[in-house]
Amino acid sequence: MQLIKIIKMHSMAALILAGAFLLYGCGNSAHAPVYDLRHTSPNVTHYSVRKGDTLYAIAWRFNLDYKKLAGANGIPYPYTIFVGQRVRLTEGRGRKAARNSPSPTLKPVLSLKNVTKVTVTPKNSKVSQKPGGNKAPNSGSSHQKGVQKRSGSQTRYHDVGWRKPVDGKIISRFGSRGKLSKGVDFAARAGSPVISSRSGTVVYAGSRLKGYGNLVIIKHDEIYLSAYAHNRKILVKEGDLIKQGQKIAEVGSSGTDTAKLHFQIRKHGKPIDPLRLLQK
Repeated sequence: MQLIKIIKMHSMAALILAGAFLLYGCGNSAHAPVYDLRHTSPNVTHYSVRKGDTLYAIAWRFNLDYKKLAGANGIPYPYTIFVGQRVRLTEGRGRKAARNSPSPTLKPVLSLKNVTKVTVTPKNSKVSQKPGGNKAPNSGSSHQKGVQKRSGSQTRYHDVGWRKPVDGKIISRFGSRGKLSKGVDFAARAGSPVISSRSGTVVYAGSRLKGYGNLVIIKHDEIYLSAYAHNRKILVKEGDLIKQGQKIAEVGSSGTDTAKLHFQIRKHGKPIDPLRLLQK
């Protein structure tokens, strides 16, 4: 009997000890990591559309050209996507998107069908008019040709006429941080106005791309997109036509620890140094 009591006591002690270790492990386990959309795994091949997504934002997240992404997935203009739709993360030809009809059970996220393209003409450029010819177009109201000849050379409208998006000092340059910085950081007082660097159309306005806080993405033409991150308040919505210099947000610290504006420019879906264009 005494032996049986000793065995029972040892068994009980072992159970108590095991429980203590289990509770300790639970109490000290690390929190599940928040997925930062700025640094994505190259092994990801598909993405499932969620509420608030746009094709432009998905392309931005994975450093893809939105036209080629649409082409690879048979998504025609105006690039309407649906909650639950699986997007293959690869670049197709882009200009010949197959007109595949999405499942009728899926809910559309965004359609930019009625949005007008806006292209900016540089301030110093002149539009000649022949007698009896077409009238000079109004600035920002019609689509201009992308190339103009000057003295035998070509000046691309896409590459000039950019404005600084906020009144602030540069505190981080393109590619200057430990992890590759895809844009430029401007230090500015919280609440300071954030303006559109060029005219265009808002293709994303929200906070779903973690690491960017409250983010605005503007499509300027078929080549360039720009982004304005960490805003305290967004003043525009998806589909809005924006003029150059228009206030689109207020500087904040959403998604970061200090008040600043993180500004990016993407060319064919790839990040480039914004200062190359702002200095022109």
